[in-house]
Amino acid sequence: MEQAKKSIQTIGWEKILARNLLIVAPEISVRKAIALMSPPKNKEHGIAQKSNQGFDATKEHSCILIVENKKLVGIFTKSDLLRLVTSQGDFLTLTLGEVMSRPVITLQESQLDNLARVLSYMQQHSWSHLPVLDQQQQIRGIITQESLYRVLVKQKALEIANQQQKQEELESFFEITPSMLCVAGFDGYFKRLNNNFQQVLGFTKDELLAQPFINFVHPDDRAATLAELDNIEKGKITVSFENRYLTNHGSYRWFLWSATAHRQEQKIYAAARDITKRKHIELELQESQERWQLALQGSNDGIWDWNVVNNEVFFSKRWKEMLGYQEDEIQNHLEEWSKRVHPDDIDWVNEQIQNHFAKKTPSYISEHRVLCKDGSYKWILDRGQALWDKAGNPIRMTVSYADITDRKQAELELKQERDFTKAILDTVGALVTVLNREGQIVSFNNTCEEVTGYDFSEVQGKKIWDFLIIAQEKKSIRAVFAQLFAGQLPNQYENYWLAKDGSRHLISWSNTALFDDQGKVEFVIATGIDVTQQRQVQTQLEHQYRQTQLLAEVTRKIRVSIKLDTILQNTVTEIQNLLVCDRAMVAELTDDKLVKPVSEAVLEPFPAMLGYELAEPFLMNQYLAGYHQGKTLVIPDATSSAIPYDVRELFQQFSIKAILVVPILTKEQLKGLLIVHQCNNTRYWKKSEIKLLQQLADQIGVALSQAELLNNLEESVKKRTLELTLTNQRLQAEIEERELTEISLRENQERLAGILDNADEAIIAIDERQQIQLFNKGAERIFGYRASEVMGEELDILLPEIFREIHRQHVEEFHKSPQRSRTMSNRSSHVYGRRKHGEEFPAEASISKLQTQDGLIFTVMLQDITERQQAAAKLQRSENQLKLITDSLPILIAYVDHQQRYRYINQTYQTWFRKSRQEFLGLRIEKIVGKINYRKILPYIERALSGEEVTFEIEPLYVPENSQNSRWMNATYIPDINAEGKVKGFFAMIEDITERKAIEQMKSEFVSVASHEMRTPLTSIHGVLKLMATGHLGKFSDRGQEMIQIAVRNTDRLVRLINDVLDIERMESGKEIIETAKITSAELISQAVDTAQEMAQQHQITIETKPNSIDLLVDSDRILQTLTNLLSNAIKFSPPGSKVWLTAKKQGNEVIFAVKDQGRGIPQDKLENIFERFQQVDASDSRKKGGTGLGLAICRHIVEQHGGRIWATSTLGKGSSFFFTLPQVKG
Repeated sequence: MEQAKKSIQTIGWEKILARNLLIVAPEISVRKAIALMSPPKNKEHGIAQKSNQGFDATKEHSCILIVENKKLVGIFTKSDLLRLVTSQGDFLTLTLGEVMSRPVITLQESQLDNLARVLSYMQQHSWSHLPVLDQQQQIRGIITQESLYRVLVKQKALEIANQQQKQEELESFFEITPSMLCVAGFDGYFKRLNNNFQQVLGFTKDELLAQPFINFVHPDDRAATLAELDNIEKGKITVSFENRYLTNHGSYRWFLWSATAHRQEQKIYAAARDITKRKHIELELQESQERWQLALQGSNDGIWDWNVVNNEVFFSKRWKEMLGYQEDEIQNHLEEWSKRVHPDDIDWVNEQIQNHFAKKTPSYISEHRVLCKDGSYKWILDRGQALWDKAGNPIRMTVSYADITDRKQAELELKQERDFTKAILDTVGALVTVLNREGQIVSFNNTCEEVTGYDFSEVQGKKIWDFLIIAQEKKSIRAVFAQLFAGQLPNQYENYWLAKDGSRHLISWSNTALFDDQGKVEFVIATGIDVTQQRQVQTQLEHQYRQTQLLAEVTRKIRVSIKLDTILQNTVTEIQNLLVCDRAMVAELTDDKLVKPVSEAVLEPFPAMLGYELAEPFLMNQYLAGYHQGKTLVIPDATSSAIPYDVRELFQQFSIKAILVVPILTKEQLKGLLIVHQCNNTRYWKKSEIKLLQQLADQIGVALSQAELLNNLEESVKKRTLELTLTNQRLQAEIEERELTEISLRENQERLAGILDNADEAIIAIDERQQIQLFNKGAERIFGYRASEVMGEELDILLPEIFREIHRQHVEEFHKSPQRSRTMSNRSSHVYGRRKHGEEFPAEASISKLQTQDGLIFTVMLQDITERQQAAAKLQRSENQLKLITDSLPILIAYVDHQQRYRYINQTYQTWFRKSRQEFLGLRIEKIVGKINYRKILPYIERALSGEEVTFEIEPLYVPENSQNSRWMNATYIPDINAEGKVKGFFAMIEDITERKAIEQMKSEFVSVASHEMRTPLTSIHGVLKLMATGHLGKFSDRGQEMIQIAVRNTDRLVRLINDVLDIERMESGKEIIETAKITSAELISQAVDTAQEMAQQHQITIETKPNSIDLLVDSDRILQTLTNLLSNAIKFSPPGSKVWLTAKKQGNEVIFAVKDQGRGIPQDKLENIFERFQQVDASDSRKKGGTGLGLAICRHIVEQHGGRIWATSTLGKGSSFFFTLPQVKG
């Protein structure tokens, strides 16, 4: 049966083509041709040519094809032979060329698509044979009437079988289809029903056929059903209606019917669909709508419901009452809402709506002002939700409307109160700042600005720890901040603030909390005093105190001891500790002018000098004379090239890098030298250190004098007693000063203890046995131990077992090193800690050591960095994901720094330039794109690096430069600007638009050619229509005249469209040459107004001008065309009775023309598009207002040809302004 599905047109003609061809030359005789056409009895006939398809000499042939020079020139058939026989002539000696049928009729393969038509063609012309040629005019075969008859007869039989099959399929479909199908007679009874119809209703076939079908229809629906049947009988082709049908259970089901009538058969063919569920849903929806209406009546808020598709809006009664209107004073249209929104708010409100329609926000929320009937404005809170169709287009939005005028007034009063409070805060001398729950700055008084160097505008909304807190204190300040908002307000604390210029300021803070209605802290007011200078003075006092203490101690030992060696040794030891120097010693001068150390304190591993006698040049000649006069020798850098080589060798032997020498004088006699060395590094000696050594040298001189007095005590006792008395008085005064300093120091130590306890970092002190001696609150929080649990325990309990031995070795190595401490900036790499419950965590740590009277103390500062590492890992994952996304995009994405070097590229970049990312990074743009391309894009690069976002198209770019592939590119450069406003580089996104440009070129060429081809016939049509309109070709009826006027207007519009298309094509192709001449702006404005005046009068528009006379050098026709286009647009889109202004003014070296109207305005997102081809604000404008959509595009080309610019501004509902500039004539 599959063959029955084929039509005559689809039968392959190859199947009926005779390919066993008999082809001969025209010189062959008829006698030989007859012999070839009949089956031969032997093989003596060899004159026939073999065809391309092969020639079977054993078969009878009904025709011969005659070919000459490979071209078919004739055909000889049995009919031709019969004609020769009946001619009674001697034809056997004739050649085929003399008797063949000519000209020969042939068919092309392409003409064989319909075999029935071919047969009819052959019958009409009485052709029994038709040769078939291919496209190269080669013989493919022969078609005969006989072969066509056979095929077509067979085909007819197939078609009959096909019809029978279709009838069987229809019968099957009637029974198995899920729809309910029936056939009813005009007599009102069912004639036939399918199985599904019976199953839905539950009746048997006999029950349904036994009575009129109207009996099964619900009584309420029978009248409507009979009316529909009456329409069918009157000739209505198809009817669709709904009614209810009775089931055998006694219930009714809703059916949706589609029916058509066959009047000759007196039958109705109908199909029904069960819509019972849909009807129930519609009923529920109606009930829901009724409940919604009740809710609207009970709500105090207004409601407006917007049908986005047709801009119809339902405004609730309460909505209208809120604005002072009656129910019937406002129509249900969107304009009723938009025109009442305050002009300053409407753009922002529309933006919020569009953001919600684009699903950028989960709901629409807006606070704005709305005009009331009495002319006042109310503040309204709009909250709405949109619905979208399956394609994602918004179709509906319902919005609640709440009056928040009172709240806005309260907010204004609160702002005034805050401004007053700020004025007060700005007058006090203390730092006052207010922070919200997130730690963001909401207030920052003048003192804060003066101390930090930041303006309030620079810090508003920023978190203080992001820029004001030094790195070491960020965690502790966050902890204090958390305490503040937990209601635990520390009375006082101190921390450093980092100023804009990099300086640090130590601030002492106190805090006040502001609570919300729930009693939670909402804001914290922090009041602080800059104590930086105070602390510097305190540090100096502490240092002075230690110096005074040392001086007093040396003095005391001199007074109580008579052992000179002990005094000198104690003195140099104390000097070495106090000054933190590497070597301190007292030396005496021998008789042969050598220096001999007698007491020394030196750090390891530096060599001792005790026991040596040194001939040091700095202790001889003029230096020695200076020492006798009490002068001091200060050398901060003993490695300098200015020092003699032999002296530097001596210094190198004892590792001397810096020297301080103070003479020890007794009664103006040089007794020795007090010498201090720095061996680890060079050192600049402070004046306070020099003064201390001078004072100690005096006391050593006293000790030396005491030693001399031992030899002659009685002779000197009175004199020395007086000297000692004076000295003791000085010492007493110094001791009293020292006690005051000790009190101050003790207070500072107490503050330091408080800081240690409140520090966010763990601070742990251990002794030389690595037993814990100090464990602050930060350590308790991090490790989970209380201090009492770990004091005296080994540090190992805070370390994972795998790190314990390594840590011990690290401490021992640090113990042996000369370095005393390491600051936070010199921390080691990550270590791991172990909490009380066994959890291990990563940390950063630093360690320092201090020699005390009880031994060496090591202090460890440790910070838990678990969260930081997790954040870093998260950031790395985010960066990897971003890289995968950019690598998958087909556009070129790169980041270029301010030196025009590539810092990032995506995979597309690598593919285009055939370079790996490693080869790219660090290379300059010029190196990649080549000098020619670089010169083209350099201006855009410079604009991006100046902070301007740039988008441009450029052609041609050869990528790579020396390739043969020229590409059009669209590029966007977005500058990367840091917090200080400096451009760090820019992001580049480049798209290949070569194919798009090619399509645009093809489109332009097509429009141009089409316009040229249409212009001539359209001009003729237009001319004839005008003649008809003027009555020159006879009179027409009123209706005919009206139709002619419509045709004239439309052909006018088509002529303008074609002229505009040709104009813009000519301009874009560069063929347009402007012819400039001098003219004034006043003349141009006058001519433009004259041209547009008639149109303005028709639209009831007043044109006002301000024709300043400014000299111009322009193509006046083209500029007049521009002004006329802009004026006509302004007139068309302005309401009757309004005004249009046309002005010109000078600005710099340019003349600016402006056309302003009072029309409906243009949306902001279309202000650029309207200057493109065939672009209009509303597609219906071309029908209502006329116009081609090309006028503004032509205006832009004309202005740009003159070196000018054109742009537009607009406010919806108020009007639009179009501006363009022209260069002024110089001189």
